[in-house]
Order: sequence, then C-alpha cells, then structure tokens
Amino acid sequence: IAGPFQVSIYLLVGCVGYYYKGTEASGYFLDNLGFGPAYRVASALLCFHIIVGFVIVGNVLCRILHIQFSPFRANDLSWRGRLEWAAVGFGVTATSFVIANAIPFFDLLTGLIGGLLLPPLCLLAPVLLYIKTRHMVEKPLAIWEWVINLSLVAFGVMLMVISTMENVRELISNWSTFGAPFSCHCQGMWDTCECSKKRIEYSGGFNCSSIAP
Repeated sequence: IAGPFQVSIYLLVGCVGYYYKGTEASGYFLDNLGFGPAYRVASALLCFHIIVGFVIVGNVLCRILHIQFSPFRANDLSWRGRLEWAAVGFGVTATSFVIANAIPFFDLLTGLIGGLLLPPLCLLAPVLLYIKTRHMVEKPLAIWEWVINLSLVAFGVMLMVISTMENVRELISNWSTFGAPFSCHCQGMWDTCECSKKRIEYSGGFNCSSIAP
C-alpha cells in the first residue's frame, strides 16, 4: 500500500518542482523553498517521516545484526539480551550519524548509494542468479543468451564504476567548496546572507547580492 502511494507523491512533487525550478532545482527538494511557514511545515513533516522510517528499517537491521552476532540471545529478554540489543541499536545509530556527517550532501549521498548498490542488485545479481539456475537445472545457455547476459553484466559494472567515480569526484569538490566532513555546513539553515543567500531571495526578501562585500 505504501509503495504506490509514495511513488505517486514523489513523482508529483518532482514534477511540480521541475516545473517551477527546471534544471536549477536543488537535489535536496526543501532547498528550493524560501524561509516561511511552508518551509517549516515541510521540514517538520520530513523530520517525522525520517524518524518513522529509521525506526522501522533500523529495527529490521538491528534484528538481523543481533541474530548474526548472538543468535542464542536474539529472543532473550534477560539483562544480557537487552544489553546486546541496546548495543546493536547504538552501533547502527552511531554508524548512521557518521555516514550522514561524512557525506552531508543529500543528493550525493543518495547518488553514491544508488551507484554502488543499484547496478549489483538490479543488473548483476539477477543475471548471475539466472546463469546459476540454468546451470543447476542442466540447461546450458545458448550463445545469444550468453551475449545478452554478459552485455548486461558489463553494462552494470560500467554503470557502477562510472557513477561511483563521478559521485566521489563531486563529493571531493563540494568538500573543498562548502567544508570538509563534520564541518558546520550551515548553507540554507540560517536566515543570513552568509548562509542562505538563495533561500532568502526565494523568500522574497532583500537581494543579498546587492550588499557590498
């Protein structure tokens, strides 16, 4: 139920944003809004969305890690089982915090994750599993099937390498422009020209570029 609804809403928001901003739209959509009630409400709703999503997905991930690290106490309600669960949860949260601050640019973070994971999941894994299955049932692939499957594998590897390289290059470029990991990165957060020049202009306020340096 949630999947089609989310796809529809994301598609609607993306189309509306592209209609108003075009190619100048920011990768993080809320950066296209000026300061004001709409920005505050959207930020609050996004915060709630992220918290709920992290709790749901984080519980699944913590459960998997707990089973891997301590399978005999995964369902243990004693103090040791609870302590292990708390340690796993803290580890996942700390790791998420480090990643979010190491790559503080939303569009590059999603691009890097997509470049690293989508080709293996959507291209490489299905092809390799299909080849493995045909081998297990003793039905060898024809030459034309090998050509298609190996072409898909080559394309997936190329896509993964090029996408990752480009995102890393852009990431390093942004580090040198906006600051290294764990820096302030206050762009777009505070209503001052030093931090939020474009957002103030989106809000219909004064033109920061008219202020003498």
